[in-house]
Amino acid sequence: MIRPHHLSDLPPACQTKMMELNAKCPSPQKSKLKSFASYLTEHQAVEVPDPYYGGNAGFEYVLDLVEDGCRGIISQHSLITQVGA
Repeated sequence: MIRPHHLSDLPPACQTKMMELNAKCPSPQKSKLKSFASYLTEHQAVEVPDPYYGGNAGFEYVLDLVEDGCRGIISQHSLITQVGA
């Protein structure tokens, strides 16, 4: 049986918010915090930049990062649900 998990079990965050989240997060849960960029599998980036200043190419790049990160989250979520079976 596959145990359902909530996406809140995998809380991705922007790197710039990690310090704030670490300060607010209860100690037992801090190990669950991961930056969104840590889910990237096809791109190497520390964080997802603001696309506003990059013109059309900036928006395309951010879209590529978001799609890549979302695939990584879905993949990680799928692995967790399979292991929890």
